[in-house]
Amino acid sequence: MKKNIQLIYGTISVVLLLFIYIPAFAQQVQKKNISTSDYGLWSTLVDEKISDSGNWITYQLRYTQSSDTLFVRHSVLKNKIYVFPNCQTGQFLGESMFGCIDKEKNLVLLDLKKGTTIKIPDVKAFEFFGDGRFLLTLEMNDGSTSNLHIRKYDGKILTSINKVTEYKTN
Repeated sequence: MKKNIQLIYGTISVVLLLFIYIPAFAQQVQKKNISTSDYGLWSTLVDEKISDSGNWITYQLRYTQSSDTLFVRHSVLKNKIYVFPNCQTGQFLGESMFGCIDKEKNLVLLDLKKGTTIKIPDVKAFEFFGDGRFLLTLEMNDGSTSNLHIRKYDGKILTSINKVTEYKTN
């Protein structure tokens, strides 16, 4: 009887060890050799900004040999992600708007509640101000001059100042 119990426990031990080690061996994946042509596929993840209440975040994937990509993501609703190729850092207007300038100098305004975008061409710089009611844009007029536009946050121009090269807000 004692030998039978030892045989049963021994068999169970061997079976359990097989259940542990066989999946471990099956998971070993052959490693791929990496060449210098693969280096361009690598990126660096850079965290950027967080909206005022923390519901939205931006982060960027930076590549050494190709264009960077900026992501705007809802911090709770994981499927709400907006992608901005060729954009650098941007700005949040509370929890309602996000803006960034792309490589072609377009200001891209994203309505975070509706998911719609507006593009304003030839923008050198922008800033939300006046508790988020207004948008300031410095736009290229031609090769040598710029105009400063005060807009509603949705992009509609309220007033303009011509031949401005630089501005500071207070």
